[in-house]
Amino acid sequence: MNWVTYTLSGALVCLLLWFGQRRRWKMWIRVLCSTTVFLLLLAFIYFQTAPATLGSNRWYEASPYVELLFFVLMLTGMSARYVTKAIEVRRERIAELKKQGGKYTKPKLEFDIWEFSYPLFVSVVTFGALLTQLKDRDLSLGNIILSFQTGFFWQTIMTKQEQT
Repeated sequence: MNWVTYTLSGALVCLLLWFGQRRRWKMWIRVLCSTTVFLLLLAFIYFQTAPATLGSNRWYEASPYVELLFFVLMLTGMSARYVTKAIEVRRERIAELKKQGGKYTKPKLEFDIWEFSYPLFVSVVTFGALLTQLKDRDLSLGNIILSFQTGFFWQTIMTKQEQT
């Protein structure tokens, strides 16, 4: 288990350093990414070295902390979906520029704060759908992935909620 801890910690540190070196990125994007990765690193290290409690469960496996963790993972999935959508739009623009021929500069990713925050406004409804999908509230790999996936596909869940 130690090699997994060291590998993931090292990957997060490398990602933190990589974000810090992106001089072409706007400062607020670098700070946001670096802060997010730093908080993930702190949380990961803390969860790996968390003190034992009386009983078999640790504090983060109890309610409401486990639900809070699922909510944060869902918000992370929503953020990841926004970034992947921006990458898809960028790919389409690059394909259009290639069809036109001639030299071109690759367009940058466009970031709109309102489009980014839009899923956050409906996150409570999406989280309710997530809680109904969880068979148990245990901190398992399946529940972690389901939380992230629910955030990533939040539009689909909202469409189903509107139909019912």
